[in-house]
Parts: sequence; structure tokens; C-alpha cells
Amino acid sequence: MKSKKLFIVVVLLFVMALLTGCGTETEEKKKENSNESGVDVTETLEPSYSNVGNYIEYNGNIYYWKLTPSSRDETALFAKYSPIKESKVDLVRMEPDGNEFSVVNTAGNGNIYIANDVIFYQSTEDGENKVYSVDLGGNNKKTYVKGEINYASGNYIYIQSGADIVVLNAKTGEQELIVNSADLIGMAAGNAFYISGDSSKSISINYIKGGENNTNIATFNTSEYKSEYGSDKNITFYGFSCENNKVAIKVGDVQGTGHFVQEGWVIEMDADGQNVTKRIDDDDNEEGAPTLLEATDMPVSYNTEKGLLYKDPDNGSEKVIVDNNKIKSEFGFKTYNDDEEVFIEVYSADKVGDKLYIVIDNGTHYPAGDIGWRYSYKRTKTAAFKYDLGSGKIEKLYEF
Repeated sequence: MKSKKLFIVVVLLFVMALLTGCGTETEEKKKENSNESGVDVTETLEPSYSNVGNYIEYNGNIYYWKLTPSSRDETALFAKYSPIKESKVDLVRMEPDGNEFSVVNTAGNGNIYIANDVIFYQSTEDGENKVYSVDLGGNNKKTYVKGEINYASGNYIYIQSGADIVVLNAKTGEQELIVNSADLIGMAAGNAFYISGDSSKSISINYIKGGENNTNIATFNTSEYKSEYGSDKNITFYGFSCENNKVAIKVGDVQGTGHFVQEGWVIEMDADGQNVTKRIDDDDNEEGAPTLLEATDMPVSYNTEKGLLYKDPDNGSEKVIVDNNKIKSEFGFKTYNDDEEVFIEVYSADKVGDKLYIVIDNGTHYPAGDIGWRYSYKRTKTAAFKYDLGSGKIEKLYEF
């Protein structure tokens, strides 16, 4: 079992595409940001990160999806319990005094963005993922393009619509297909980066800013690989990060059922796409090739030996915020150290100011659902809570 705990994350070749974070906003920009102040979002606002997530702050209130026992799969490979399309949940507004108000009841479970007193969200109420909006009272509903909200900056919402990218103007409600056959990968200083091209030959890295497309920032070709591994080399995106206004995008040749990176490269640049450099990825100091199965796109992850780990988006430092003993005492979860058939998985984690809003699942090995070396787990308990980064205080939101 211990040899298999490395494979507890779903195989997603673009798993890092939802990474947020690129430095920290100044206090002045924090006051301007509508997600904190409630004023209109201006087109000149360029936050250093993308304010979308499962938990959003607006006018001092927290908006989030309140999950139910039947809203996600009961069993799943790698303990990745997907939302059930037909199951409805409440999009809740939680006020500072703890009172809750249901804004929308729908088959929703995805990123939320709020601007100009309008809530934009994803729902599968029509059988497939679409973007919708309502006002703060849940009225004046509008329907937009099929797809998922990946990033947002000011009045511009960047949506992955199948293989294409659509920009939705949060102020006017207009939507425009910006790029065909491309994948959003990250956000930096108001720029929504994406990759396009033929992954077997050459890819290009570009970004969209203020609804305008900027092309040919950088390219990467299979001919740039140094190793002679295999004859079917590919270019797969597997990492996006930004610190001190510097962007680092990782691509590599990914092979095998374990999705191992045979040779990785880091393409570095300023957040505006200038001063591009390329180098072989030597950041992974562990033995063997890194694998996409171990990647996570959230600021919080679970370590079987230590507990919940928080990675600071500003400096990359990592620390234990809730150890295994506290997980057991606070939520009544069983840990891997108690039983190797048990696992804990982070479902969502959002940083709002100095608070973390986290949803975690407890599950036990479900042999009937195994596929080869891929373990299945049956969800036994779920807990949602707020964690104060300053005091370390835990406040439960709900559990079932």
C-alpha cells in the first residue's frame, strides 16, 4: 500500500492549470478590488492573482457552495470524488455574524467570481457545465457559454470552453471567443496565460490581457529535448508559478501509465512576457523522474505522515497547519498512520485574506473499485472549515 500512496491523485495532464498566485497585492489595490470592497471593478485594475475559487469574499460576506452527502461520488479512484451533475447544492452567502442565506440552489460546484454586484458561477443544471450569473439576491439570472471559469481580472473572466478560450466581460455581459484550440494554464499580473499548438511538434505560450490577445511570447519544440528517450516525444504542460513578478512555466516529455516526466524544461519570463529564457528543469531533487500524478494545484495538500500542509504562494515555503492528531480530534477522521486502508484527500482549498477555507474527505480503500494499481476509496466523511493563518484557529463550517 505504501508504494501506491504516490498514486492518489487523478491523472490530469493539465492539473496545474488552475494555479493562482503571482506575488501579493498592495494594500491600495486590495482596497480597490471588488471582491473585498464591493465597489465596481474597473478595467484598469490588474490584480496580481485571479480572484476565483470555491470560496469568495465580497462586501465582507463569504460566498461558497455548501456540499451535501449526495452531491459527489460515493466511491472514486484516488479518492477524487467528482460532483454529480444532477445533484443540487446551495450557493450560500455567509455573513460576518455567521448567518447564512441561500442565493442559488443548483447543480453547481466550481469556481465563483463576483464583480459589480453580480455573481458568476458554473452549473451543470442543463446537463453540461455552463457559466451563469445572478445578482446578489439570486435574481436576474443569465446564461453564458459552455465551459469553466478558470481566471478573472477586473471585468474580464477567462473561460475554458472545451478546447477554446472565451472571454466574458463582467460589466457588459458580452462574451467573445478569443482563441481556438488552446488551454489556459495560469494567471500573472492580470495576464491569463495559455498554451496552443501541436504537442507532438511545437507549442506556443501566449497571454490574454484586458480581453486582448498577445501571441508568440515563447515557443518550445520537441527538437529542443536533449535526451534520446523514445521516438514519440511530446510537449506536456505540468507547472505554472509566479514569484516576484517572474513567471515559470514547466513543460516536458511525459511517458508511461504513471505519467512520468522524462525530461522537463522551465520557460521563465517576466509577468508581461518579456525576457524569456529556457532551461532544463533541475528543481526536482528527488530520485527518479517526477510524475504528474503527484501534482496539486491548491495551496493546501495532505501528507500521510504529517497532516495538512500549506504552501505560501509568495515564497514557496511549506508548513504543517493541521497535524494528524488535530485532524482526528477536530473532525473524527481516521488517518493513514492508524490504518493503511484509510486516506484523507483535500477536495478544495481557497486563501481569502489571512484565512484558508478548506474541504477535506476521509475515505477507506474500496477494493471492488480498484483498476490495476489504481486504488479506489469510499468516502466516509467530509468536513469544511475555516483556518486562521495568524492564530491557527479552526472554525467548522459544516460536516457530514
